[in-house]
Amino acid sequence: MRAPPLLPRVRQKEHRGLHHARDDGEDEGAADDDERQRLLRLRADAVREGRRHQAERSARIDKVIGEFRASVGTVLTTMGTSMKKLETTATSLTSVAAQAASQANDATGSSEQAVFISQMRAFVSANREVAAALYWNSHSRQNRGCSSSVNNEPASLAALAAMGHSPGLQGHLVPPPR
Repeated sequence: MRAPPLLPRVRQKEHRGLHHARDDGEDEGAADDDERQRLLRLRADAVREGRRHQAERSARIDKVIGEFRASVGTVLTTMGTSMKKLETTATSLTSVAAQAASQANDATGSSEQAVFISQMRAFVSANREVAAALYWNSHSRQNRGCSSSVNNEPASLAALAAMGHSPGLQGHLVPPPR
């Protein structure tokens, strides 16, 4: 007679042991399931709470960014308006400065012109060898736009009239050389 195979007996024994272990741990398994469910709910609650905090933080950041953009927009608008006013003021000041320079140049030119005419009269009167004096406008590389025109300036006209009536500058005939 042959002995029954050893392998099926071991398997039967293991099967019974597992079955008894499962029966013994049935109450513990239910408690473990409850604990797992509770942990899953806690985790889901923590995830929801984290998302809520993240959404609130994002909303606060968006609000701050919106306020910043609005204030920067206001500053840029104010600066743009100020720049336009400054540009208008600069244009006006440039025009006023040009007019003042022109008036100063005219005033200086006429007084300088009168002084020059008086100095010319004195020089020609003192130097009898000067036979003639000419007065004209000259524009050259050295003299770009120095106007010698009298232009009805009272001081210049008076100096020119005095030069014309000066006894030392009255024409006289000189006999030709022999």
